[in-house]
Amino acid sequence: MDILQDEFHRTPAELATDQAKDAECAAVVNSTPANWFLSVLIHAMRESGLPCFAPAAQRERWSLGDMFDKLRVAPGLRQTITCAATGLRPRIARELEPSNQVALIDVAIKHELFSLEGIERLVPPGVYIAYQPSDRLFRDFDDMMPWKATSSTEFRDFDDMMPWKATSSTELEKLVLTLLQALCLTQNTPDGSKPPILSALDLLLQIDSVLWLNTISHNMQVALRDKQLAAEQAQLNWDAEDILDLVGLESLVSALQPSGLRGAINYAAQKLGLLPQQTTVSLEQAPLPAHDDTLDVSTHGDGKRPSLVVLDPPVTTPVETEEVLIIEETADADAVNPT
Repeated sequence: MDILQDEFHRTPAELATDQAKDAECAAVVNSTPANWFLSVLIHAMRESGLPCFAPAAQRERWSLGDMFDKLRVAPGLRQTITCAATGLRPRIARELEPSNQVALIDVAIKHELFSLEGIERLVPPGVYIAYQPSDRLFRDFDDMMPWKATSSTEFRDFDDMMPWKATSSTELEKLVLTLLQALCLTQNTPDGSKPPILSALDLLLQIDSVLWLNTISHNMQVALRDKQLAAEQAQLNWDAEDILDLVGLESLVSALQPSGLRGAINYAAQKLGLLPQQTTVSLEQAPLPAHDDTLDVSTHGDGKRPSLVVLDPPVTTPVETEEVLIIEETADADAVNPT
């Protein structure tokens, strides 16, 4: 057998197969806007340092056995991981069945000869995107993300894998900021610029108005009002992009916290096909009750789009009215209609 003298001792045919699979995983990242965003998401999760996205938590969602079974058609990557984890000779590592490779890697991890972090470093984001359903990748992130965690809260022990760990909300804010920066980015391509996945108007519409008023600083709200009035006085356009430019994404994330921006990120995921589309009714389209009720805009507590809530009508002072004389019909029909 003609063996190449590279570090993995592959045949020319095996080398060609491995290179083709590597190129396929690299190309899938930029094949669609959804895949590009997922690659940003995977990088952000890995760099966040959050325990909920640690390799142990990721392996609980997608076990090494399941991953190697999916990678049956990518022997080069399985060989790379097996050699790194076990120290086996390349030819032996390559020719093992995926289940046997996993068994040996598990032994190496059990005896602390290799780590799950080491596996993550060897698996590029394109592998997850190419070999897992894209919608599952985002749903896993949304389920695992501690949206409501703050600096004083502890992170949940997912599937009893690790003890609870206290983590600063700064790490959460950095993760959400990275995602929003990617979603709001205008991409320049050889064919021209592409609009952002999430426009400034889209982003602001997904933020609850009451939350905005309660969290955006008083000075910023004054500045927004002054800028808007100045623009109108000068007959200039004043729109959502101007608001977002003045507030700034970083300040927005810091003020609203991740939970207040979950709706915006999930809305972008719906646009990308990573979450099912939800039918929503705008405030202008929503039918009003027949009587004059007071309408209040509130959220469902999960950061999703606001809903209309009908409150009790206001109490009014009774107004005196003129008495109206009502003549009852007599029970004697003959008195009304004589024959």
